[in-house]
Amino acid sequence: MAVALVNTNSNTGSGSSASIALSAQSHTTGNTLVVGVRSAGWRQVTVTDTAGNFYSCCGSSVNFGGSEHLTLFVARNIAGNANNVITAAFADVNGSSSAVSFRYIVSAQYSGLGSIPTLNIASAIGNRTVSSNTLTAPTISSLGTTGVFVTVSQIAASGTTWTPGSGFSFVVQDADNTVYMQDMTFTSLQSSVSPSVTSSSGTSKDILAIVLAEVSDGSGGGGSGTGESGCVS
Repeated sequence: MAVALVNTNSNTGSGSSASIALSAQSHTTGNTLVVGVRSAGWRQVTVTDTAGNFYSCCGSSVNFGGSEHLTLFVARNIAGNANNVITAAFADVNGSSSAVSFRYIVSAQYSGLGSIPTLNIASAIGNRTVSSNTLTAPTISSLGTTGVFVTVSQIAASGTTWTPGSGFSFVVQDADNTVYMQDMTFTSLQSSVSPSVTSSSGTSKDILAIVLAEVSDGSGGGGSGTGESGCVS
């Protein structure tokens, strides 16, 4: 079954709060949800939803002098809900609820991944750049034969214009254009991909990349990439 983008969602927070939620949306049993969260300040981030799905943190990145953070989450083989609300909550290093400003969240729902018995989930944290308009993530290899490659990027300046990298398509961005998601689906063997994205602004930015794909070698192992990892945003 080919992987397909079903729907997307985004929200930009105003003021200071310890959470940010997306509007209710229909999510189908067996599908996959990819969520990107950006926040100001060093915080632990957890993502939950109305349906009780589990979201795995696949990587996080700190930029702009440590003041802005981006985290990427995935929930697969989800329980469906016709009015599902996805919420990101922020906590301090002690796990106590902690309000933050500059809160952003984007999501994408994909079909066609739930039927894959062994899913290769590999991630890579891209370079941080101050002057270049093009942002490139490390190559991820051993992608498999059927799946989707997703990247989420953040930038310090609002109102920027994003251009997808070669082979990628726009998925969703927040109202301020500071968080941008793109993807590339595939149905034949992919040995490796080096994702990139270009912005109209040369100010500080960074990129997170993940591949969700059928394992091609039968080992059940993940692909490879380089960079930082973790779930603190």
